[in-house]
Amino acid sequence: MPRKKEIKTRKDGLIERKVSLRDSNGNVVKDVNGKTITKHFYGKTERDIKKQIDKWQYDYWTEQAQLSTIPFSAFADKWLKGKEGSITHSTYRSYRTKVEDAKKYFGDTPISTIRQFDVQEFISSLKGMSESTLLKYKIVLKSIFKLAITNDLIYKSPYDEIKMPLTDKTVERRFYTKDQARAVIDIAKKSKYGLGPFIQLKTGVRPGELLALDYERDFDLKNNIVNISRAIKEGEGYQPIEGPTKTYQARAIPIDDEFVDHMKSLGLSGRLFYTNKGTPMRYEVYVRWFHNKFLEEVNAEIQKSDELQSIFGSNVDLTPYEYRHTYGTRAYQSGTDLLTLQRIMGHKTIEVTKIYIHHDEKTLKSNLKLDY
Repeated sequence: MPRKKEIKTRKDGLIERKVSLRDSNGNVVKDVNGKTITKHFYGKTERDIKKQIDKWQYDYWTEQAQLSTIPFSAFADKWLKGKEGSITHSTYRSYRTKVEDAKKYFGDTPISTIRQFDVQEFISSLKGMSESTLLKYKIVLKSIFKLAITNDLIYKSPYDEIKMPLTDKTVERRFYTKDQARAVIDIAKKSKYGLGPFIQLKTGVRPGELLALDYERDFDLKNNIVNISRAIKEGEGYQPIEGPTKTYQARAIPIDDEFVDHMKSLGLSGRLFYTNKGTPMRYEVYVRWFHNKFLEEVNAEIQKSDELQSIFGSNVDLTPYEYRHTYGTRAYQSGTDLLTLQRIMGHKTIEVTKIYIHHDEKTLKSNLKLDY
């Protein structure tokens, strides 16, 4: 029950009273910031003020009772709906999958009753997933509980101090070694299907950014620069549309003389990748029409060469996303610092850049410094 404070009479004749909210045990109630919940009431008589206090108290505790019963599943759906239109369709689908998994685990449990050990059990159940996948679960859960705090459903996030499970390194994306990348670039320069792999291995652009490249707009060969500002994304009805890059940040990627000379020799103009109708090309179409056919040529070249067979082994059929991983890994192993690599690859945070860093045994041995 609220307790009365000293009554004051104002100059306008109204009675003023400041009241602190208290629970049924007489303890003051505090907000999420630790401040006592108080309110000033004004009225002509004590009775008027008491009615206001009673209504305030009733409304507050009624609302708290309603909020405390909101199920996790309903609140998670509300969080996901709030993301519509503010993220790409592919990111939305990824978040939706993570939300559905969390809903299966927490179900209709009131979000106010979920504790840290509950969340830890769910996260631990994801053991074996890749580091990048676990990062997405982390983003989704932290955001949901942060919204719950903002809406006064909880006062502390149960995600705090969660320990991430061990990742399954076998599902991490592969990358070419230096010799493998060199061989693929050489094959790409001779192949009619090799333009995409060549550009990605030389610049590290995302597949969507590759498909949006325009020769006149994006290639500054005089200054050895490729300007990245657009990307092909999935629009309504899975139709490809051109829009800003994933992080909405344009960037300039330095290119070497080999890149410049090869691009000049091709006699290109306009959009590099498009359908027969002249429309933007979907990633799946690019893979089917260009990437898969290029891999067939790479495998054919390997079969004809004992040297290439010794270089590649079974590490041949990389995806366009793994070409990007190869670029990031090779750039880092060649001495590029993480901050520079973050900017070149267009990552929002350096933590994302670290996911792209791989170490083979040879690199670990050469980088290890130990002096007693």
